[in-house]
Amino acid sequence: MNHQTEVVYEGGMEKLIADISNLRYDALQSFLNDLSLKLRQDGNKDRTRGRPILSGHLEKAADKLLETAAAVSIAWMLCKPHMENQDGSGCSRRPDEVV
Repeated sequence: MNHQTEVVYEGGMEKLIADISNLRYDALQSFLNDLSLKLRQDGNKDRTRGRPILSGHLEKAADKLLETAAAVSIAWMLCKPHMENQDGSGCSRRPDEVV
């Protein structure tokens, strides 16, 4: 596999980061879970190719992404009841604000 050395994204890396960070928390959780799965799959392939150290680090990265996704899931659970619009496009108040 030929690994790219940069992300090609209209608007560049800063736009990509902004777009990912602006995802609704449930969508961000899904993205992080999918990224974790991909890294785990890559790690499994490297393990079968005799690269246990690389595989181990990819598995650790995948685990950390799952931890991050779990934290984002909690943020979503806190925010979801306070969503302003039916489509969930905004919060009507701070998620930690007592009603």
